[in-house]
Amino acid sequence: MSVFRLLADDGGHAAPFGTPCPECGKPVGSSGGCSAAYLSGGALLLREDGHHGHSSDQLRAYSSVGVVDESGLAERTDVAVVEHLQGGQFHLQWCSVMCMRVWLLRLIAEVERRLAQAQAVELGAVPDPSGM
Repeated sequence: MSVFRLLADDGGHAAPFGTPCPECGKPVGSSGGCSAAYLSGGALLLREDGHHGHSSDQLRAYSSVGVVDESGLAERTDVAVVEHLQGGQFHLQWCSVMCMRVWLLRLIAEVERRLAQAQAVELGAVPDPSGM
């Protein structure tokens, strides 16, 4: 399991307060400056009148980070953060903005690492770890 995957399957769209921060492990909601730093995303089904309704069990949320290119390397750089989350919405939480920043920078560094590895495989400098 990836160290970046925070929510998956039917685990709920948000971690409750008190859940360990994914960066430092302190309980979310325990920092002095703010209760929690968050990143949210998702989709809502619109009603016929054009107003949004509630989240739907027919929706599945996902969020990933990677690169887009024409060579096919993009799929090797994809880092899943949220996968197949029922309801179509997600809410990621950290105990502080500092922990959120550190975690997001580590996420970007992982994308860069995967890109460099994929490029090295393409050049034949290293064997393909997936066996492809």
